[in-house]
Amino acid sequence: MGYDDIDRILGFWSFFEPNVILDKAPIVGFLNPFLGIIMNIRGIVMDSYDMNMYWLWVNLLYSFVFYLIGVFVFKKFGGLALEKL
Repeated sequence: MGYDDIDRILGFWSFFEPNVILDKAPIVGFLNPFLGIIMNIRGIVMDSYDMNMYWLWVNLLYSFVFYLIGVFVFKKFGGLALEKL
């Protein structure tokens, strides 16, 4: 998956209205960490409104948690990967 694929995904999902799904099933917003990015890009570029700070903070929390998990896994298993080289 290259940068062209990411551009296509963002282009497609920027036209999608996520509030249709969030109104019926709000838990979906927490299961998809990319939803806040899509909502904010769509809102700023297409609808000219301010960023949704709630979803921005949710995405920042997701990224921080995933970062900490990555650091933990790297510290625990990083030496094993170097031994194989």
